[in-house]
Amino acid sequence: MNDHCVDMQRRKHSRYRTCVVRRAGQRVSGRSVVGSTTGPWREDCVNQKVLLVSSSRYPDQWIVPGGGVEPEEEPGGAAAREVYEEAGVKGKLGRLLGIFENQDRKHRTYVYVLTVTEILEDWEDSVNIGRKREWFKVEDAIKVLQCHKPVHAEYLERLKLGCSPTNG
Repeated sequence: MNDHCVDMQRRKHSRYRTCVVRRAGQRVSGRSVVGSTTGPWREDCVNQKVLLVSSSRYPDQWIVPGGGVEPEEEPGGAAAREVYEEAGVKGKLGRLLGIFENQDRKHRTYVYVLTVTEILEDWEDSVNIGRKREWFKVEDAIKVLQCHKPVHAEYLERLKLGCSPTNG
Protein backbone atom coordinates (compact mmCIF):
# COMPACT_ATOMS: atom_id res chain seq x y z
CA MET A 1 0.00 0.00 0.00
CA ASN A 2 1.37 3.41 -0.98
CA ASP A 3 0.41 6.22 1.46
CA HIS A 4 0.97 9.94 0.95
CA CYS A 5 0.07 12.34 3.77
CA VAL A 6 -0.49 16.00 3.00
CA ASP A 7 -1.67 19.06 4.88
CA MET A 8 -4.67 20.79 3.32
CA GLN A 9 -6.45 24.02 4.12
CA ARG A 10 -9.96 23.39 5.37
CA ARG A 11 -11.40 26.71 6.47
CA LYS A 12 -9.71 30.07 6.89
CA HIS A 13 -7.82 29.25 10.08
CA SER A 14 -7.91 25.50 10.63
CA ARG A 15 -5.80 22.83 8.99
CA TYR A 16 -6.25 19.12 8.88
CA ARG A 17 -4.05 16.29 7.82
CA THR A 18 -5.19 13.69 5.36
CA CYS A 19 -3.56 10.61 3.95
CA VAL A 20 -3.90 9.55 0.36
CA VAL A 21 -4.17 5.80 0.42
CA ARG A 22 -3.74 3.99 -2.88
CA ARG A 23 -5.23 0.55 -2.81
CA ALA A 24 -3.92 -2.10 -5.18
CA GLY A 25 -5.17 -1.39 -8.68
CA GLN A 26 -6.69 1.97 -7.76
CA ARG A 27 -5.98 5.09 -9.79
CA VAL A 28 -5.83 8.49 -8.13
CA SER A 29 -6.17 11.81 -9.93
CA GLY A 30 -6.33 15.49 -9.15
CA ARG A 31 -8.48 18.14 -10.82
CA SER A 32 -8.87 21.86 -10.32
CA VAL A 33 -11.99 23.95 -10.61
CA VAL A 34 -10.25 27.06 -11.91
CA GLY A 35 -11.65 30.37 -10.67
CA SER A 36 -11.53 33.74 -12.37
CA THR A 37 -8.51 36.02 -12.34
CA THR A 38 -10.30 38.84 -10.53
CA GLY A 39 -8.77 37.90 -7.20
CA PRO A 40 -9.62 35.47 -4.42
CA TRP A 41 -12.59 33.19 -4.92
CA ARG A 42 -15.50 35.18 -3.52
CA GLU A 43 -18.41 33.77 -1.54
CA ASP A 44 -20.66 34.91 -4.41
CA CYS A 45 -18.99 32.40 -6.71
CA VAL A 46 -22.14 31.65 -8.72
CA ASN A 47 -21.42 34.83 -10.67
CA GLN A 48 -17.74 33.99 -11.05
CA LYS A 49 -16.39 32.17 -14.06
CA VAL A 50 -14.62 28.82 -14.21
CA LEU A 51 -12.16 27.61 -16.81
CA LEU A 52 -12.87 24.52 -18.87
CA VAL A 53 -10.59 22.92 -21.45
CA SER A 54 -11.37 20.93 -24.58
CA SER A 55 -11.10 17.17 -24.20
CA SER A 56 -8.03 15.62 -25.82
CA ARG A 57 -10.15 12.69 -26.96
CA TYR A 58 -13.22 14.68 -28.10
CA PRO A 59 -12.05 18.24 -28.92
CA ASP A 60 -15.61 19.55 -29.31
CA GLN A 61 -16.41 18.69 -25.66
CA TRP A 62 -15.39 20.63 -22.55
CA ILE A 63 -13.95 19.14 -19.34
CA VAL A 64 -12.61 20.25 -15.96
CA PRO A 65 -8.79 20.19 -16.27
CA GLY A 66 -6.95 17.48 -14.36
CA GLY A 67 -5.29 14.10 -14.57
CA GLY A 68 -3.34 11.35 -12.92
CA VAL A 69 -1.15 11.63 -9.84
CA GLU A 70 2.49 10.79 -10.55
CA PRO A 71 4.41 8.47 -8.18
CA GLU A 72 5.29 10.30 -4.93
CA GLU A 73 3.08 13.25 -5.97
CA GLU A 74 0.24 14.60 -3.83
CA PRO A 75 -3.22 15.11 -5.38
CA GLY A 76 -3.00 18.90 -4.90
CA GLY A 77 0.32 18.99 -6.69
CA ALA A 78 -1.13 16.90 -9.52
CA ALA A 79 -4.13 19.23 -9.79
CA ALA A 80 -1.90 22.32 -10.08
CA ARG A 81 0.48 20.61 -12.53
CA GLU A 82 -2.32 19.28 -14.73
CA VAL A 83 -4.09 22.64 -14.91
CA TYR A 84 -0.78 24.22 -15.96
CA GLU A 85 -0.23 21.60 -18.68
CA GLU A 86 -3.83 21.41 -19.92
CA ALA A 87 -5.06 25.00 -19.48
CA GLY A 88 -1.87 27.04 -19.44
CA VAL A 89 -2.62 28.79 -16.17
CA LYS A 90 -0.80 29.12 -12.87
CA GLY A 91 -2.52 29.94 -9.65
CA LYS A 92 -3.04 29.56 -5.96
CA LEU A 93 -4.40 26.18 -4.95
CA GLY A 94 -7.29 26.65 -2.56
CA ARG A 95 -9.63 24.41 -0.64
CA LEU A 96 -10.28 20.78 -1.33
CA LEU A 97 -13.71 20.83 -2.94
CA GLY A 98 -14.27 17.12 -2.53
CA ILE A 99 -13.09 13.57 -3.06
CA PHE A 100 -15.07 11.72 -5.70
CA GLU A 101 -14.92 7.91 -5.81
CA ASN A 102 -15.85 5.59 -8.64
CA GLN A 103 -15.93 2.10 -7.13
CA ASP A 104 -16.57 0.36 -10.47
CA ARG A 105 -13.51 1.89 -12.11
CA LYS A 106 -11.42 1.84 -8.91
CA HIS A 107 -10.74 5.54 -9.26
CA ARG A 108 -10.55 8.38 -6.72
CA THR A 109 -10.42 12.05 -7.77
CA TYR A 110 -9.43 14.92 -5.48
CA VAL A 111 -10.93 18.19 -6.71
CA TYR A 112 -9.54 21.56 -5.61
CA VAL A 113 -10.41 25.20 -6.20
CA LEU A 114 -7.61 27.14 -7.88
CA THR A 115 -7.51 30.93 -8.29
CA VAL A 116 -5.60 32.02 -11.39
CA THR A 117 -2.62 34.34 -10.99
CA GLU A 118 -1.06 33.95 -14.45
CA ILE A 119 -2.38 33.01 -17.90
CA LEU A 120 0.10 31.78 -20.51
CA GLU A 121 -0.31 32.80 -24.15
CA ASP A 122 0.93 29.41 -25.38
CA TRP A 123 1.05 26.29 -23.24
CA GLU A 124 2.02 22.63 -23.57
CA ASP A 125 -1.33 21.16 -24.65
CA SER A 126 -2.28 24.08 -26.92
CA VAL A 127 0.97 23.65 -28.85
CA ASN A 128 1.12 19.83 -28.85
CA ILE A 129 -2.53 18.85 -29.36
CA GLY A 130 -4.40 22.09 -30.09
CA ARG A 131 -6.27 22.10 -26.78
CA LYS A 132 -8.52 25.10 -26.16
CA ARG A 133 -9.66 26.80 -22.96
CA GLU A 134 -12.73 28.89 -22.29
CA TRP A 135 -14.23 30.75 -19.32
CA PHE A 136 -17.84 29.88 -18.42
CA LYS A 137 -20.23 31.15 -15.77
CA VAL A 138 -20.69 28.33 -13.24
CA GLU A 139 -24.29 27.62 -14.33
CA ASP A 140 -23.33 27.56 -18.01
CA ALA A 141 -20.40 25.23 -17.31
CA ILE A 142 -22.71 22.83 -15.47
CA LYS A 143 -25.06 22.74 -18.48
CA VAL A 144 -22.16 22.14 -20.89
CA LEU A 145 -20.78 19.28 -18.77
CA GLN A 146 -24.03 17.49 -17.84
CA CYS A 147 -24.44 15.60 -21.12
CA HIS A 148 -21.01 14.04 -21.57
CA LYS A 149 -19.22 14.53 -18.21
CA PRO A 150 -21.88 14.45 -15.48
CA VAL A 151 -19.31 13.83 -12.72
CA HIS A 152 -17.52 17.04 -13.77
CA ALA A 153 -20.85 18.86 -13.54
CA GLU A 154 -21.12 17.39 -10.04
CA TYR A 155 -17.83 19.11 -9.10
CA LEU A 156 -19.37 22.46 -9.98
CA GLU A 157 -22.62 21.63 -8.19
CA ARG A 158 -20.49 21.00 -5.10
CA LEU A 159 -18.85 24.38 -5.67
CA LYS A 160 -22.28 26.03 -5.72
CA LEU A 161 -23.13 24.48 -2.35
CA GLY A 162 -20.27 26.45 -0.80
CA CYS A 163 -21.47 29.71 -2.32
CA SER A 164 -23.74 32.26 -0.75
CA PRO A 165 -25.10 34.66 -3.41
CA THR A 166 -26.45 36.98 -0.71
CA ASN A 167 -22.94 37.64 0.67
CA GLY A 168 -20.47 40.15 -0.69
